[in-house]
Amino acid sequence: MPRAARAGLVPLIPWLFRRDLFRRRFARRHFVVPPASVVRDGFFDGYARCRAAADLFRWCGPGWLRDLEARFARRPGSLSRVEVWWGGRDGVVDRRELRWTREALGVSWPERSFPGWGHYPMIDDPEGWARALAATAREGGTAIIGR
Repeated sequence: MPRAARAGLVPLIPWLFRRDLFRRRFARRHFVVPPASVVRDGFFDGYARCRAAADLFRWCGPGWLRDLEARFARRPGSLSRVEVWWGGRDGVVDRRELRWTREALGVSWPERSFPGWGHYPMIDDPEGWARALAATAREGGTAIIGR
C-alpha cells in the first residue's frame, strides 16, 4: 500500500479490494492461516466499502510519520510504557522498521516476538491474540505497537 500511495494509485484501493484476483493474492501473501470465508470476505468488503480507506493509506505516509517524530521528540515521556510486538511471519512490516524508529525517536522499547504470527494475528490466531492482549493488560497495560 505505501508503494501504491507513492505511485498515486491510492484512489484505486477500494476498487482493488473488490477484485477477486487481488483478494486471492493478498490472502495468500498476508494471512498465515486462511481465514474462514465469512472473516475473509468481511475483511476485504470492509476495505472496499470504507470511504476513507484510500485516505488512510495516503495519510499514513512519510509526512505524517515525520510529524509524529517531531511531536514525540518534544514529549519523549509520551513514549514510555510501549512494548513492540513482532510477528515472525509478517510480510508487511519488516524488523528494519524498529531500527529506523529507534534512530528517528531515540528510544528503545522492549520487544516480544511471536514466531507464528503474521501481519494480522487477530485474524490468523484470534484466540492467541486475545490471550496475549489479556496477559499484557494484567501485567500493567503496556501500549502495544507493531506487528
